[in-house]
Amino acid sequence: MGAGVMNKKDAKRFSSALMELPRIQCELAKETSFLCREDLLLRLQNIYGTLLFINPLFSMERKYEVELWNTVFKNPITACQAALRQDPGSSLFSRPVAEVQHRLASLLDRASGFYSSLVQKLLCRIPDFAWPTNVCLLFYECLRRIF
Repeated sequence: MGAGVMNKKDAKRFSSALMELPRIQCELAKETSFLCREDLLLRLQNIYGTLLFINPLFSMERKYEVELWNTVFKNPITACQAALRQDPGSSLFSRPVAEVQHRLASLLDRASGFYSSLVQKLLCRIPDFAWPTNVCLLFYECLRRIF
């Protein structure tokens, strides 16, 4: 399949994800409940993942990969880190330390898994002759060093 050419199933999934994106972003901006926010962040992760996988060029032109990282992973990770730096005795520290540590570890694990999976899916779409084996091995070696 050539660049920019989508089959009907992918086109429908892409269109649906593109239409759902602003609705989920709006809901996320209004939601204060921890569990509801978590659900919305997972839905947002799936939407961005779909957009990035089906049409990477379109998604990167609109910087969806940056929005994905900042909204779904970076901001919650930063919030956990800030919570862990607070004095556990202060009134601002609303969750037990172990719970925040677990959440932070889960976020890091989920981010690592998500990006590894996305890269693998994208690489599988590229014909074998387009990527020499050593380039793929080098790329995965870099990923292992990062995560």
